[in-house]
Amino acid sequence: MDKKPEELLTAVLIPAGAYRGFAGKMVKYAAREALDTSIVNCSVSVRLSEDGERIEKARAAFGGALGQFPARASSAEAAVTGQCLNGQLPALFADAFLQDIHPRDG
Repeated sequence: MDKKPEELLTAVLIPAGAYRGFAGKMVKYAAREALDTSIVNCSVSVRLSEDGERIEKARAAFGGALGQFPARASSAEAAVTGQCLNGQLPALFADAFLQDIHPRDG
């Protein structure tokens, strides 16, 4: 982005095609409910195939103590994309997600 020091970003436009058809969940864990920095947060969204039998596209991101900056969980996304919905899918996602995180130790 080419922004001068005196300029202020006032909007971010996301085309509808970038999120249409997705469903997801965001979870934040903090010591207090309101106005507190997250200890851990995670967001996952998926778009299912037309027949509803497999994951067409997956997006996952995390932040807080799981990494220095918010980041995408690309290994987890890749592991479940194209997979049929079944009972093993959560474990597959979780195992791949562990490859993406780099917890802080302080």
